[in-house]
Amino acid sequence: MSSLNIVFGKKGYISSNWKKNFKSKDKTIFVGKIECDLSNKDSINKFLKKYKNTSISIFLLSAIVRKKEDNYLTYKKNINMVNNLILILKNYSVNFFFFLSSTDIFEKKNSRPINEKSKLNNSNFYAKYKIESERLIKKNFNRNKICILRIPGVFGGIKDNQSTINSIKKDIINRKFLLYNKSLRSYVFINDLIKFLNYILNNQNKLILNFCSDEKYHIYEIYFLIIKKIDKIEKKREFKKSFETINNIYFDNSYFTEKFPNFKFTKLNKSLNILLKK
Repeated sequence: MSSLNIVFGKKGYISSNWKKNFKSKDKTIFVGKIECDLSNKDSINKFLKKYKNTSISIFLLSAIVRKKEDNYLTYKKNINMVNNLILILKNYSVNFFFFLSSTDIFEKKNSRPINEKSKLNNSNFYAKYKIESERLIKKNFNRNKICILRIPGVFGGIKDNQSTINSIKKDIINRKFLLYNKSLRSYVFINDLIKFLNYILNNQNKLILNFCSDEKYHIYEIYFLIIKKIDKIEKKREFKKSFETINNIYFDNSYFTEKFPNFKFTKLNKSLNILLKK
């Protein structure tokens, strides 16, 4: 039986960067809504029927992202896509199922880092969708066939229009008031995520884990880092104090490093150098 990797969501931010930097000898196709509309079961069946005698590995990256829209309607649309795909796949030979989840599913505790055992919290519709999707996948597929990867904020690469890091860069370039925010954050550089996705595709690791660096910065420190890189001569900047409730989001990645001891995350300082060269 022949084998095939199918990546759903080819027009999205992460898929676009993955396709550009794809590294595998295995037969792989990136699929968008035009080829296969996950909101329509007939469309899924029509697309997959030509692979009836194929061992399929699914990589589900399709979703309406939180920064674009986050309400009950988008939650239902996202869940519907996952449900439809799972239902149709029961008629096919699925060797591996990868789902791109989010660390948004965890409760944010200011005093402790997030890890795989942290308490879940469906505080927004996007988090609720990810929690429910993980449950559906674990219910319908054997654990030795699934990989669920939970990611935090990602930045860099092409189509990076909505990341926090990119927003900070734009604020500085446009000379806006800069936000003096003491919240702790941890982000992932897109190059690291793509490198790991290539590894997962080639090795088809079956596990559930957070893809997170243990590096963390206050948001105002990220502003200062970028300012120093943009301005050859130090310019006076005006900051306005953030009156938001400080919400620290950072990670304990000991489980990840235990599983992948040779994987090295790019330090924020180095990733900003790469980002700002563009």
